[in-house]
Amino acid sequence: IFEMAASTGRTEFFRSSWDPTVRDTLQAYLIGKFFGIEGYAFGCSQNFVQRFLSCRSLGHAKAAGYMAIVWLSIILMSCLFTGYTLVYYYELCDPAAAGFLDSTDQLMPFLTNFIFVEYPGLSAIYISGAFAGSLSSVSSFISSTANVIMTDVIGERASKLGKVKQLVLAKGMTVLTGFVCIGFAYLSTMLSGGVIEVVLSIGAIIAGPVYAVFMMGVFFPLIEEISALGKLFRLNFFLFLIQVGLLSGVAACTWLYIGRNIYPTPTEIVENSFRIPVNTDGCTFENGTSYPIESVEPEFIENSGILSFYHISYHYIGTLGFTVTVGASFLTALVVMGRRGFHYKEVL
Repeated sequence: IFEMAASTGRTEFFRSSWDPTVRDTLQAYLIGKFFGIEGYAFGCSQNFVQRFLSCRSLGHAKAAGYMAIVWLSIILMSCLFTGYTLVYYYELCDPAAAGFLDSTDQLMPFLTNFIFVEYPGLSAIYISGAFAGSLSSVSSFISSTANVIMTDVIGERASKLGKVKQLVLAKGMTVLTGFVCIGFAYLSTMLSGGVIEVVLSIGAIIAGPVYAVFMMGVFFPLIEEISALGKLFRLNFFLFLIQVGLLSGVAACTWLYIGRNIYPTPTEIVENSFRIPVNTDGCTFENGTSYPIESVEPEFIENSGILSFYHISYHYIGTLGFTVTVGASFLTALVVMGRRGFHYKEVL
């Protein structure tokens, strides 16, 4: 299996390109992931922070983070070799490319049904196990999101309610969050790219700007000075500039993602995407006829600056939000300091 993957060019892990429109490169993973969804996940996401806080000490929290990297690597390697297995079984006929499936996301369930066709019910057990693992993560996310809304959004207004009303409100927020997740699941079927790209892209729209907010608070003491200025004038300028930066980052990422779903990918970007061709020569229909081998030339789409922006690698979506959030926050800070006659002094 590995030899076949190597012979088809699927073991080239360190492909390098500084072109942001190239989908999967070393730069896209290192820069895009660090300043995007992976930096957010390990640095300030609610799921990770909640587990870090449950550790008995800082050392145990660090050890948990290192162990998470190990287990995450094992999971990703399992996914990698699962893909290699799909390449091996579909060497002569890619069912998704031949039109037998609606999308490449259905390749794994299709292979499972093919392997276990002589064992009724076994494929159903396998697929239900995969869904059960996903639902366990979704249930944790829904519960934590409802708690965050209760604590940070509703805040003191919820604390003024009785315990019974707080419980009812919390359960209502959980149900509402669940319906929102179901709505996004239906929405994902209408978005371009596979399910992995959709999940990572939508997650990066929020992850990049939120990660930028935390990093500004950690590394830039200027933020603290502006916060002190806000207290001096009885105005929360810190919250104001954070809101401006955060909303600007989310808006920029949302604009980009909507654009990449509305406008088709230019031919130049498709040709430079290093996509490995698949084979459909061995595909046959149920009546025994072969799959049509006549190739249809795709429509040529001319590239432009705005189209190149819309179709940058989805790994950079979070990085865009991070950059815009930091830039907009500091621009707002400079405007505030200029109007109030405030001068930043370094505190030694």
